[in-house]
Amino acid sequence: MEYLIYASLVLITLVSLWAIISIPKNYLFKSILIPTMLVLAISTWFTYTAILGYGTTYK
Repeated sequence: MEYLIYASLVLITLVSLWAIISIPKNYLFKSILIPTMLVLAISTWFTYTAILGYGTTYK
């Protein structure tokens, strides 16, 4: 399960970088893409912690 989340974050990063590099002059697209990808990555992380919880130590 953890590897799926990490793989999705890497995929989000690669798609974002590919889009930014391949479309250099379209600033409107970049101004929409970058915040969208940030929100997507943050929501993925919060979903991950909500499903699996935080790590604790056994006492």
